[in-house]
Amino acid sequence: MKNKIVLLCVITLLFSPIASVGANNASEIHTNENDRTVTNFYTPFKPLNSNPSLTIDSPAPGYLYLFKLQPIQMPLVSMAGLNYAVVIGRSINLKTNDSDIDHVKFVAKRIATGWETIRWDYRRMDGLGADLRLNSGLYTITVTGFNETNYELDSDSINVLYLKIGREDFGVWVNTKYDNGETIITPLELGITDFASMLNTGESKQFSVSMQNRDDTNINLRFIRTKILNNTEKVIETKCNIETTCDTSKEYEVSVEVRFPFVMLE
Repeated sequence: MKNKIVLLCVITLLFSPIASVGANNASEIHTNENDRTVTNFYTPFKPLNSNPSLTIDSPAPGYLYLFKLQPIQMPLVSMAGLNYAVVIGRSINLKTNDSDIDHVKFVAKRIATGWETIRWDYRRMDGLGADLRLNSGLYTITVTGFNETNYELDSDSINVLYLKIGREDFGVWVNTKYDNGETIITPLELGITDFASMLNTGESKQFSVSMQNRDDTNINLRFIRTKILNNTEKVIETKCNIETTCDTSKEYEVSVEVRFPFVMLE
């Protein structure tokens, strides 16, 4: 009798519903042919890139950068083992090559004084780079890359002998900054002739600039000659209307920078 009971239990277990694990990270639960089969798929773990990298592409050691001309190699500097670049112009245009870097910090440290100029750039609309407007001097420029959680991943540095030559350009620029990120400087297609025409006619013009996403903000500008301090000082009044599709629940900044000859005040 005991043997029959044991045999009956074994048969019952063999033909009862069972759970089996498949080979492709899936679990299948089978009942009988009249019931449906339920398959639960699991997404396999995808490891992050373990080799993020960041290097300075330009300026490069042993090269002369003269305004916006093609770089000129300086063999004597390379032969002497001097690991620095020479930049002559209005600013130092820094470009990088990177892999799996979310944002970078640029630090230009003047060797003579130890003073530092810091810029940040986030991967949003373009690559990771910076336009450093500095005084003439010898600098060590360090670029440090971070991931989305602000964890330092990689860094690179270069010594630069910078000679500032040339006046500031005339024109109109719109500066935007979103959610404490990078400051995006957008030069407007507005020359001196167009600027003078706007002053004389009072017309307004609209431009698209980037803030959170590309071209997500419209700027409507109007310039008017006026006087202040009991009509003793001539100035230009700027009227600016802003329309944007970005998420305005987060902090953002918009500013307009105008450079023009004083003779245009007359």
